[in-house]
Amino acid sequence: MDLLLVCGELYAPESRGVVEIFVAGGVIQSISPVPAHGVSPVRALVESLRGRVIDVVPPHFIAPGLVDQHVHVTGGGGEKGPASRVPEAQIEEIVEGGVTTVVGVLGTDCVSRSLENLLFKTRALQTPRHPSG
Repeated sequence: MDLLLVCGELYAPESRGVVEIFVAGGVIQSISPVPAHGVSPVRALVESLRGRVIDVVPPHFIAPGLVDQHVHVTGGGGEKGPASRVPEAQIEEIVEGGVTTVVGVLGTDCVSRSLENLLFKTRALQTPRHPSG
């Protein structure tokens, strides 16, 4: 089982202080304040089991994934012909800004894009990618 401990200032949406977020098996198990002195039992456990510990230091912080309610995942433009088309959204571009959930919209170009294409693109975005391919 993968173990992860992320320590840093948490905003959700207001500041919740400096916390430890313990993740096991891809699921958040606990969120607790970082102790003022010494090592927490959770950190000691993660380190003893050779889990990963990430210390987030200012000016960086921890925040929940963002939701973008209007994303042209199959691309945009096209109303002025093929030269005005914008490429499809790539997962790396989406998550770079902290977005973890998108609502895919089609737009006005229903000639070169379709609802079926939008459905398949959004399904492809939610399929886990493995480093090997």
